[in-house]
Amino acid sequence: MIHTCGALALDTETREISSARGSIRLSPLHYAVAERLMRRVGAIVSLSDLVSAAWPDPDNEPADPEGRIRDAIKTLRNSALLMGCHGGSHFAIVSERGVGYFVRAGRVREAASA
Repeated sequence: MIHTCGALALDTETREISSARGSIRLSPLHYAVAERLMRRVGAIVSLSDLVSAAWPDPDNEPADPEGRIRDAIKTLRNSALLMGCHGGSHFAIVSERGVGYFVRAGRVREAASA
């Protein structure tokens, strides 16, 4: 199955994200986060759901699972930027403070300062 968001595609069989500039094979952690977010573009996924996706067995969770998820999201954001997913085909992982994360495609408009 292939999940798409903007110009990025995630292949669930090869565990690769790809764009017109090429593809990157994801680590198990990065794949779990990307797959959970891209499964339902625009839907908010809680941090605890991302932790559960990355480590289905709580006994295998690292000491700071939320920190590892935040680092994985930072890496996925940088990977999307390097793959040229900006402008009209922009891909963004957005943080909804205190709730979770979601992905969206399309041009991101900056909020006007009050």
